[in-house]
Amino acid sequence: MPLVGDGSGVWSWIHVDDAARATLAAIERGRAGEVYNIVDDEPVAWRDYLSHCARVLGAPGPFRVPVWLVRLVSPYAVIALTSRFPVANDKARRELDWRPMYPTYREGLATLAS
Repeated sequence: MPLVGDGSGVWSWIHVDDAARATLAAIERGRAGEVYNIVDDEPVAWRDYLSHCARVLGAPGPFRVPVWLVRLVSPYAVIALTSRFPVANDKARRELDWRPMYPTYREGLATLAS
């Protein structure tokens, strides 16, 4: 996956096992109609995330694509990959008594790469 622009867009991630555990916690302890952000503890810029993925997989680092070029193909991709969408899991921790087993994307990726 290439970096769009400088790769400064920020996203939050979650390991599939943590998502499953959070779903069970919401069913068992959540309040009807409530929304919980189920993410790890560390939102991360795309450039850092993709660089780490490449290191873990032994692959070349990500290459960059100019924003103007990606915009020609998909303006929505530009928004998704250059905007900041950090999310916090504080409410899920507090109300569901849930904690991610993989607190950052690094621990989660390590399990997928092994």
